[in-house]
Amino acid sequence: MTEPPYPSYPSSGQPQQPPQHPPWAPPPGTPPPPTPGQATTALVLGVLSLTCFGFLTGVPAMVLGKSAEREITRSGGRLGGAGVATAGFVTGLVGTILSTIGLVVLLAAVVLFGVAVDRTITEIGEVEPSPACAQGTDALGDPLLEDCPP
Repeated sequence: MTEPPYPSYPSSGQPQQPPQHPPWAPPPGTPPPPTPGQATTALVLGVLSLTCFGFLTGVPAMVLGKSAEREITRSGGRLGGAGVATAGFVTGLVGTILSTIGLVVLLAAVVLFGVAVDRTITEIGEVEPSPACAQGTDALGDPLLEDCPP
């Protein structure tokens, strides 16, 4: 007598059934459907957008992620990787948003710094040199302050 491919349990008078896998899972030993290259590329670009390249790789990640999601949906189950495509889209979106916020903050800091420097230069220009320092003027009519103490 040959052994069954599944473990035997004490008989309760009823025939034994092989163990069942969940109905939503593929049968054991079935390889998962292939993931399209666009989905993987979208995820890689999305991660790069989070780490260093911002919207330069975030926008392509979003485009490729959506394109891969459509391709997977249209395949009717022949292609997998919907989660990879979605992750690529989301990481690209987050990277784009963060880099845009960072760019706005940087530009605001540059503008504010420029305004502060401009005010400082204006205030310095309004200070009159002491008569002992102003010994002449240059070609533009500004006082020469070469010999003035600091």
